[in-house]
Amino acid sequence: RPALDDAAFAARQAQARDRVPGLKLHRLSQRPGRVLVAEALLRAASRVGIAIWAYEELARGDDAFRRVLGAAGLAYVTVAVSGVAG
Repeated sequence: RPALDDAAFAARQAQARDRVPGLKLHRLSQRPGRVLVAEALLRAASRVGIAIWAYEELARGDDAFRRVLGAAGLAYVTVAVSGVAG
């Protein structure tokens, strides 16, 4: 089997990468603009979800412990959105 030069090795590596689905996501991460937008959307969606859950627990929690969890969740979302904690 002959040794591959650098160009042939890179070409074979690119072909192998295209066959593996998980690596396509890795290549997407090489485009920082798209990744930052996706990360921002996921972060916003998770905070909205936590805020809704926390409000429901605070307003309609079955016992005091669940209402305290709701208050803590709202405090977390408030701090996270305000950017106080970094």
